[in-house]
Amino acid sequence: MKKALGMLILTALILFMTSPAFSNEMTYGIGASARDNDATLYFPIKMKRFIIEPMISYTKMDQEYSSASQEIEAETTAYSIGVGILMYNEVLKNTDLIYGVRFGYVKEEADEERSATGSVTRSTSLDTQG
Repeated sequence: MKKALGMLILTALILFMTSPAFSNEMTYGIGASARDNDATLYFPIKMKRFIIEPMISYTKMDQEYSSASQEIEAETTAYSIGVGILMYNEVLKNTDLIYGVRFGYVKEEADEERSATGSVTRSTSLDTQG
């Protein structure tokens, strides 16, 4: 059901973006955001009154916890893909007010290692959010 809905939305966006009414008023771009543990690529398509902005993202986090009886090392990796539908209004020259919604799909993988009094246990989990 989710895949069918996603395909329907994607098809509608492609048909809408390639319609003759908008084709000569569109500009395309690419944007990036990077921090210590994540990176995101944006592909904005600016039209007359709004922006369609597909994006892909990768995040990796390493964490360590310890207590008197055990130590835990955890690694979490997440991949996401999504789209933003944003409206914009020019409030000053070269200054736009941008607002809208974003939705997407996130796939998260976690790997955890525990050590307690000389023994080591390892677990792996996969969490998919949609």
